[in-house]
Amino acid sequence: MLNEISFEAGSLETMIERLFKTMNSIDKQWSEKVEPASQKQIHALEEIADLKQHGKSIPYAYLLFLEEMGQNDNGLLEQEWDGCTEVNIESILRDYLRYIDEFDIDINMVMGYGVIFLLPCIIGVIAAMLFFMERDNDTFKNLRTIPVTSTQMIMAKIIVMFIFGIIFCLASMFATVICGSFSMEIHGIAYKLLVAIELGIFITAGTLPIIVLVVFFSKTYIFSILLCVFYSVASLTVETLFETLPKWLCWLLPIPLTTLWGAGDMVKHGFSLNVTALGKIIPSTFQTVLILGLMAVISISLIDFLYKKRGES
Repeated sequence: MLNEISFEAGSLETMIERLFKTMNSIDKQWSEKVEPASQKQIHALEEIADLKQHGKSIPYAYLLFLEEMGQNDNGLLEQEWDGCTEVNIESILRDYLRYIDEFDIDINMVMGYGVIFLLPCIIGVIAAMLFFMERDNDTFKNLRTIPVTSTQMIMAKIIVMFIFGIIFCLASMFATVICGSFSMEIHGIAYKLLVAIELGIFITAGTLPIIVLVVFFSKTYIFSILLCVFYSVASLTVETLFETLPKWLCWLLPIPLTTLWGAGDMVKHGFSLNVTALGKIIPSTFQTVLILGLMAVISISLIDFLYKKRGES
């Protein structure tokens, strides 16, 4: 053990020199086997510890250690700490990345599968409630007596769906963060909240084409729910076939398009997701907004037409 070895007294600046001298007296080849940490690794260690954010830096003594033997100390710390089989900066960074990756994986599971499957179904239920209330209460004729056009009514209902979509995604993200904070490293909260808002908007916009069918058929609530569940299941099925389907088809389907965008955007922000095989079909944010925007405009126009037609009949 190191505490049983007698070191020469001296200043901090000569610490490494005295350490080398002592260890070489025990093992003449000891200093030949040590490896310094790279500056990139040292900077990475500063970043994960948020030292600069708090106006701190790596303690000078430890910095000297890293610069001389941070990558491989030839068993020096292993002898000091029983049970440690690997003590170097590479293992520290690797373990930290594996630790934070656990939270990213949970976020991807919740937002990439749970929300994308559930939200279209919930939006379908809300749409059925909003668009069927006049039919169920027989109040279409009463709408003609108020200074609000049917188009304004439609837009109000659509806005409600978008607001709920955003709230649902934010609530899912908050729940994941709160639960994950008990056992995992939480990081990048601002970006994750932004992604939740974007997904809420994109998924709601991507659900509007199926809302057109809900309004068109104007059947029972059960039928509307089943229609949206089928839509979600079909979208998830398509997502398992990304590597075999043509690019245009993946982009034509709004929910798979949103999934592709989300995966690509998360990887750009440091998520450890394997999207190598999907690189050629991942859309940019601009492309995603453009495609979903066009689909939303067309869908809202059709909903407005069907709603007016139903009110006149």
